[in-house]
Amino acid sequence: MTNKNDKWIPWYFVLFFATIAICDAVFVGLALSTHRGLVTEHAYQKGLEYNHTIAAAEQQDGLNWQGRLEFDQSIVSLFLRDANDQPIQRAEVTAYMFRVTQDGYDFDRPLIYRGNGLYSSPVVFPLKGQWDITVSVSWLDSYYQKKQRIFVK
Repeated sequence: MTNKNDKWIPWYFVLFFATIAICDAVFVGLALSTHRGLVTEHAYQKGLEYNHTIAAAEQQDGLNWQGRLEFDQSIVSLFLRDANDQPIQRAEVTAYMFRVTQDGYDFDRPLIYRGNGLYSSPVVFPLKGQWDITVSVSWLDSYYQKKQRIFVK
């Protein structure tokens, strides 16, 4: 003897798999339309230059420079001293600002020498939130970098 509801059992399986397919389609659509992942440009070339990056880091460690990077919501400052605790004067200093969470807002500013090893410049960030500041210094055939993550209010 068959029950009246038994004829619906195959349709329950169809309904179950149709629901899964609809949910998967929604998730795939959301994933494709909201991608904001950051992609490294020229990744292959950067990979080939990795040994050069390691050598530059070792050279920087050998300089024994002391750099202190500060940010007060409107001014980026770098205090820079050499291995003998003397201020480094008249170097070429550039601050690169990178948006941590979103591509397309990165920019750079030269830092001006203010005296006694201080380099600074006013900076206006286009968006609030997390930023990475990388300061690059070139002085007498020596190179130095300092990096810091900040939060802009």
